[in-house]
Amino acid sequence: MVTALSDALGNIVPWVDFQGAQADLYNWDIPDAAGWAHLVTSGILWLVVPLVLGIWRLVRAEVK
Repeated sequence: MVTALSDALGNIVPWVDFQGAQADLYNWDIPDAAGWAHLVTSGILWLVVPLVLGIWRLVRAEVK
């Protein structure tokens, strides 16, 4: 729905849509180089960044 509003957003969606980036793996197809780049980029965005921020919050938390 959002991509219908703008062509620029349509170009960004493959880089941030984690489920869409995994579509080739669900079909047992080997992704091409662009597919791997989309998978790694979206994985870092949705998995690694929240994990690092959560660990950082835990380390900085005050013991009560």
